[in-house]
Amino acid sequence: MEALLVEVRSENTDISREALYAKVAPDEPYHHQRCKDLLSAAMKLFREFLAFYQLRGDARRLDLARLDAQLTRHMDRPFLKLLDRAASDPYDDDLSLAQRHRHQLNLHEKRLDWLTRKAARSGDDSIQQATELLDRYYLLSKLSYGIELANRQQVIGQEYEPGLLAPVLQYLQQHPEILAQYPELKPYYLIYRSYTEPDPPFAEVLSELRTQAT
Repeated sequence: MEALLVEVRSENTDISREALYAKVAPDEPYHHQRCKDLLSAAMKLFREFLAFYQLRGDARRLDLARLDAQLTRHMDRPFLKLLDRAASDPYDDDLSLAQRHRHQLNLHEKRLDWLTRKAARSGDDSIQQATELLDRYYLLSKLSYGIELANRQQVIGQEYEPGLLAPVLQYLQQHPEILAQYPELKPYYLIYRSYTEPDPPFAEVLSELRTQAT
């Protein structure tokens, strides 16, 4: 299609349906409905091309698509090899903390799918690892969105419905061991408190950020 459009433009002619149809089927008389069908199919193909082109530039999503394809086709050895490589590759350095945990969760879910299909679930701890990753991803995401909501409330004065943020904060207050177990949560938790408490823990925020930076 791209070559066709370039050819039509190079001849400085119109790109009416009749002209395009004559290029595609030069030996046939113009048929309006068939031309509409061809244009519709070409646009569908173009949209699919855009999706594949976008996917090609995202190594993480591409690996997940490859894993799905190999899993569906019972390609166990390449599936496990790619799964191990994807879990250890440093290509997620450009991700936020929540996105990194989400990607690791996706990989664990692929492993669980494989284990389920292989009926090899007993004695495997993947479900436990996936559960922990899901907890971390959810807590990080909820705190991150909470910070943004609090920031917008202060800047533009608009009120937002926090959803499950209140029980999440209550849960973290009642279980401080969670912050010790997942230290990446603590800066988010402290920053949110800095936005919302009358006596913001700024010193604790700075100390925690310095600790995690070293």
